[in-house]
Amino acid sequence: MSGNCPATGAPTRNQRLSDGMREMLDGYLSIDQYGLIGNLHTAAMVGMDGSIDFMCWPEFDSPSVFCRLLDKDKGGHFAITPAHASTTSKQQYLPFSNVLSTKFLCEDGVGVVTDFMHRPRPHSRSHRHMMPWLVRGVEVIRGEMTFDLECFPAFDYARTTHTLDLNRVEDAERARPQWHADDAQNSIFQSVFLHWDQAEQNTESYNGTERAVFTPAVVQHSEGLGNTSNAADREAQTAVHAMDLRYVVGCMGGGAGDGACPLVRLTAADHGGKLGQGVTSRFTLCEGQRVFFVLRTVPDVGVAALRAGGGSSNDVAAYLAKYDPALSMKYVET
Repeated sequence: MSGNCPATGAPTRNQRLSDGMREMLDGYLSIDQYGLIGNLHTAAMVGMDGSIDFMCWPEFDSPSVFCRLLDKDKGGHFAITPAHASTTSKQQYLPFSNVLSTKFLCEDGVGVVTDFMHRPRPHSRSHRHMMPWLVRGVEVIRGEMTFDLECFPAFDYARTTHTLDLNRVEDAERARPQWHADDAQNSIFQSVFLHWDQAEQNTESYNGTERAVFTPAVVQHSEGLGNTSNAADREAQTAVHAMDLRYVVGCMGGGAGDGACPLVRLTAADHGGKLGQGVTSRFTLCEGQRVFFVLRTVPDVGVAALRAGGGSSNDVAAYLAKYDPALSMKYVET
């Protein structure tokens, strides 16, 4: 599933735009070179070079996942950066939204990285509940462009180690839940079937073949909490959560079989912070091609408890479709 655009020589990694923007401040960006995205529960700072350098997860007062803003060497970051040496960038929010667009321009093409956190749409049949997702879209709107991805989490302000499991995504899909007449007025079940339909009818994209799972060590720090006595508050402010990175690739035209899909692969890589491995990827997109990366809390779906309570296979499928939905281009865009 390689792209159909002509191959070009990729520049060396030390020529990336991010290196040039950070040279003046010894590896850091000035604060005015960041945009902010959020979901009313937490927020992330996105640099003009396409790097997320600060994010606490899943709440504002939770421990950090990325904090390169504080320590460039071990703080952790999630960067999607053009590989071309001579690239300029600009940021803007899409109208009436907290969706941040970072546009990269060079002689070979124009690319856009779009960042947002999921928020439910009012009065919508789909996405009735908030998904704990950070979504990063990458597309090329003119010519072609090569991007470098680096995802190196550093949990709890780089105080907690983690392990990386780079799992191959199985081709076999979960069994689709069966429709019953009694579900016609059930808005939750309607939402479930809408998501399945979006995944099944999507013929112009393919799901990523890898899933990166970052599992932090179970370590909690109590300093800095003051006189907080509520146990739930203390747990929320100290707990770190396992996260995974998935992706879906958008093609040009009739789907993954016609040779018009870019090739995207995740590769395990070491990080200087020595807290655990991250993932990297280099991919080239042509005009009309795009990729969505989704970093999320690994869902605690509780399937075992559901089955132990007498839940049917249909109940399990509906539960999975709601809390751990099949990833598709249409689902991400909805």
